[in-house]
This record gives sequence, C-alpha cells and structure tokens, in this order.
Amino acid sequence: MKKVLVSTFRGVFVFAIYAMMVSCGKSGSNKVTPPPTNGHTLKFTITVAGIASTGNQGLINLVFNGVEAADPTNKTKTLWKINGAEQQNQTLLKFNALDFPQGKPTTITIESTVPLYSPVVNLHFANATLLPAYTISVKAEEDGKVQVDDESISITGANIYDHTYTY
Repeated sequence: MKKVLVSTFRGVFVFAIYAMMVSCGKSGSNKVTPPPTNGHTLKFTITVAGIASTGNQGLINLVFNGVEAADPTNKTKTLWKINGAEQQNQTLLKFNALDFPQGKPTTITIESTVPLYSPVVNLHFANATLLPAYTISVKAEEDGKVQVDDESISITGANIYDHTYTY
C-alpha cells in the first residue's frame, strides 16, 4: 500500500510539474499586445539661423519616430507632415545640418497626421569650436498645447542642445 501511495504521489507530482512548465511556456509570449488607442498629436517648429556651411552634416541630428495609436500593426504609414506636406510611407524622419542651408534662417515644421503611440523625438544641435555660433528656436506642442518654447538658443563649441522627448 505504501509503494502504491508513493508511486501515485510521484505521478501526480511529475504531472503537476509538467503542467506548470507547459502553462508557463513561451508559446504565449509571441502574442502582440496592441497599444492603447489614445495617443498624442505632436507638432515641432524648429528654426536654425546662421549655421556655417561646412558640409558637416553631424552638427545637427533630428529624429522623429512614431507608430499610429489606432493601428498597432503600423499599416498606416502616413504619420508625419513636413511644412504641411504629408510624408507617405514614413514612420521615421531624420534631418541633419544639410537640411538647414547657410545664409538665411530656415524653419521646418514637423507634425503628426494622426495620434501616435509612444512617439520619440530626439533633437541634437552641436558646433565645432572654430565655427561661428548659430542660433536655434524650438517649439514643441503636444495635443495642441505648447510644452517647450526655447527661443534664440546660441549653439557654440561649448554649448549644445540635446533633448529627447518621449510621450
């Protein structure tokens, strides 16, 4: 009787371990959890004035990245407008110093066309020590409300502007 009880207990124990391993397996971890449908609309207005024409595109590095909140599979590819023109099939936008020509102030307005889920915007402005300073202005709006309004920031070899915005 004792051997039957021990044998039954071992069988139940092994089955319980097996059941836990199967239920905790990786098969369910491949499921995509859709993001919430409420996202954020963004609008960035960036002005650069007085940048020296050095051909060094690395002085400015701007990146805008997003996924439509209502479409977690990202089937909608028109997420951004640049100066009012929709950017077809662009979920990621990049700008560098060559996008801001020397000799005149240049303003670029980037805005989302739809609410975005967890958008990330990185703005990096730098300068070389021997180059003349240039100025930038950055206005960031989230859901129609101004969040950042940095005016006439001087970018020198010692002063950079490096901001990452996540929503």
